[in-house]
Formats: sequence, C-alpha cells, structure tokens
Amino acid sequence: MLAIVQALPWTQAAGVLEVVGEVDRHHEEAAYELGGTLAALLSP
Repeated sequence: MLAIVQALPWTQAAGVLEVVGEVDRHHEEAAYELGGTLAALLSP
C-alpha cells in the first residue's frame, strides 16, 4: 500500500498499523486509536 500512495501527493496521517498472526488487545487498541486519529483529521 505504501508503494502505491507514495506516487500521490498525499502525506501520511498516522503510523502504520501492521498485524501478523492473532489479533490481541494491543492490536485492537492500536486500531481504535488509528480510527480516532483519521476521524479527527477528516472532520470539518
């Protein structure tokens, strides 16, 4: 995904969330925080 968007004039809004294997509480919390960050950035 990063290789595709690097060709566009976009900036990265947050860190990369990568999950490999079982999803645990840490992954869920990180995804929740990422969603909140993106929602805040997209709000008018």
